[in-house]
Amino acid sequence: AVVLLARAGWEGRFVAAALEERGWEVRARFAVAPSVVVGADALPPLDTARVAAVVALDSSAAALAPAIAAYVRRGGGLVLAGDAALAP
Repeated sequence: AVVLLARAGWEGRFVAAALEERGWEVRARFAVAPSVVVGADALPPLDTARVAAVVALDSSAAALAPAIAAYVRRGGGLVLAGDAALAP
């Protein structure tokens, strides 16, 4: 699976559709408003046995930064796009 983290909008929907067209199982978490996310229940634990990569499209992924950093240290893949690439 690929975990997609983004704000609700066309960008996230487009990336999810493109990944699914290529055969990836996409588990998306869309930020709808401050402290409101959709799809969080569908997220698998971030471990390399269940998740191939995390794709973060914007700063909405910042809330999961510690878990993402630990996942990457264990060898998981990470794609940062947009202002997600500017996050510490």
